[in-house]
Amino acid sequence: MIAQDQQKRLSEVVAKAWANPAFKARLKSDPKGVLADVGIITPEDLEIEVVENTERKQYLTLPATPLSDVVSDEELVRIASPNGLSPFAGSTADHCDSCRAGC
Repeated sequence: MIAQDQQKRLSEVVAKAWANPAFKARLKSDPKGVLADVGIITPEDLEIEVVENTERKQYLTLPATPLSDVVSDEELVRIASPNGLSPFAGSTADHCDSCRAGC
């Protein structure tokens, strides 16, 4: 899990990429170097790829599967959705309204 200060730094990287096309290009071509520049050190054997959502293409990033072979489907849903709701329950609009309400 990313520490709170690293999450803040990562948010700053995203904001800078939105505002500065040259920085965004460097982030896409050398993400580990950019992250290191802001104090986020990544393991040497970790590969990082930066992709960008657009109006016509969105990426869904799946977290790594939990390591245990004994995790039930219900437990996987609980892990993936800490609010206890299935990520597929209700419409997207309902889910977003719930999120804005602090789920």
